[in-house]
Amino acid sequence: MKYQPSFPALFGSLADARVHSVQFFTLYNQQHRHFSIAMMTPENVHTGRAADLRKQRQVTLAENFQRTPNRFKHHMPQAQKLPTTA
Repeated sequence: MKYQPSFPALFGSLADARVHSVQFFTLYNQQHRHFSIAMMTPENVHTGRAADLRKQRQVTLAENFQRTPNRFKHHMPQAQKLPTTA
């Protein structure tokens, strides 16, 4: 957390720290995509939605490849593999 730009050096009170933490963890778990879990959010991985999202991404990549193969150097792009453990 401390390496995030929005993380304050000090909190004014315990209540301030709690408010910040709730906002931070909501963003981190529900919006921030993590490279090590195939650019998924932790929420998507832990709720089991990641496999369906990966399939949707692969469909989108295939459609884009069909439209503009030179953009991908004529190699079909692949959605990142999902982790087997988290």
